[in-house]
Amino acid sequence: MAFLCLMFYEAAQVVGKLRHKRLANLIGCCCEGDERLLVAENMPSDTVAKLLFHWEKQTIEWLLRLRVTFYIAEVLDYSNTEGLPPYRDLNAYKALFDEDGGPRLSCFSPNHAYRPSEYLENDQVLTIKDRF
Repeated sequence: MAFLCLMFYEAAQVVGKLRHKRLANLIGCCCEGDERLLVAENMPSDTVAKLLFHWEKQTIEWLLRLRVTFYIAEVLDYSNTEGLPPYRDLNAYKALFDEDGGPRLSCFSPNHAYRPSEYLENDQVLTIKDRF
């Protein structure tokens, strides 16, 4: 168990060093027993997914869509410039809005965060049937 916590802390340390105005930056982590917790900056507003997929009440303006796209591209460029692996889990649920309505990308992607070895090998998800 201690080895898994060490792996988790090492991955969290890498993610915690990422600092960008368009990221929901990691501010802490905890590993106790089987529990893992990552703590990021508070993003009190909705996700892009809520605006895109639950548009019955309110549609997302095209100008905002373009701004989200541009800001996410900034973060991806930063990630690439820092020599990090490609952000493979990009989706509308990872794009969050801060208190000012500015889009930010969650910095927790499977390639940046802890991946338990019992579930992932060679970047492929294994089912329990495949494992045993």
